[in-house]
Amino acid sequence: MAEKIDFASIEEVPLRQYFPREDTSFTPWLKDNIKLLGDTIGIDITDPEIEVPIGSYRLDILAQESDSDRKIVIENQFGEANHDHLGKLLTYMAGLNANVSIWLAESFRDEHITAVNHLNQISDENTAFFV
Repeated sequence: MAEKIDFASIEEVPLRQYFPREDTSFTPWLKDNIKLLGDTIGIDITDPEIEVPIGSYRLDILAQESDSDRKIVIENQFGEANHDHLGKLLTYMAGLNANVSIWLAESFRDEHITAVNHLNQISDENTAFFV
């Protein structure tokens, strides 16, 4: 007879239910748990730094790919993705000469997914965009 295995159910919850603020609670948690993000997208992410200045702006997380010299910029936001954060992500990527951009949000509009897919299509093999 087969052994009974119980799995926990996966439930989507609003980030604010567990993290009161994006900048002071979620971003530090993500820094401390960066391996979870890396495992999800298939990149070994190391050396995360938070609130990295880019001119007068601040990047949520700057990290490194472990087996290369590729820089990774991570921009996260609560709620639905918006143009403002896409612009920030591109600004941070250019300002740091990063190769990998990761944009985290609770939901994305089709237009933003199309934009990120287009960026991947016109980029070389060392450059990657994730949502």
